[in-house]
Amino acid sequence: QGAFQFQYAIPDTELTLLHRIPLPSLLWALLCQSAPTLIALFFMAWAVLANLKSRRLNRQLDYLSRHDALTGAFNRHYFDAFEHRQALAGRQRIGAIMFDCDHFKQVNDRFGHGVGDQVLIRLVQLCQSLLTRECHLIRWGGEEFLLLVADEAIPLAPLAERLRLCIAEHPWSAIAAELKVTVSLGHCRQSPAISLQEVIRRADIALYQAKANGRNRSEAWRDDGQEKPE
Repeated sequence: QGAFQFQYAIPDTELTLLHRIPLPSLLWALLCQSAPTLIALFFMAWAVLANLKSRRLNRQLDYLSRHDALTGAFNRHYFDAFEHRQALAGRQRIGAIMFDCDHFKQVNDRFGHGVGDQVLIRLVQLCQSLLTRECHLIRWGGEEFLLLVADEAIPLAPLAERLRLCIAEHPWSAIAAELKVTVSLGHCRQSPAISLQEVIRRADIALYQAKANGRNRSEAWRDDGQEKPE
């Protein structure tokens, strides 16, 4: 009936002592006595939630700082960190595969930039399905990508060909009717005598040579004085 009732039988008599405490009064007394503990628990819970939210936000910011927003591939900021780590570790046998989409401007002009974006997203997905953890796919700019292969046991030429065939044989018409996408690739393996930046430059020159030789092909850097024309 909205109250707690306590009963006490008085010894050697037929009397019983009754004491009623209204429920609101009892709850208020309990709340007042427990207030410090409740406040402490509240702030502890708030601190835990704030810490979890902060860590989640930091992970998101870290991901965004290292990945391309459109394709999910790594970006130039990640490359800078990768280059720094390799320099500290003294690893000097990094393989570089530079590639881009053939006639990508025509894809944008004919099918629209929305389809062009879908092509880049799918292209990255196809590449990542063939790569190991020692391979780092970086969107170098526009439709151009750089694949860094840290595992010396992975030969570059077969890997470049697998990437080329996977992309060329993919059913691109599922994105847009009559859409076809191919890539040209150039690759080079680092040696102790040359820097990672020079390896990338040479892979880029080999990529240009693949385009000059008809596109939809891969070329290795040849140390025969070839240079990319201005």
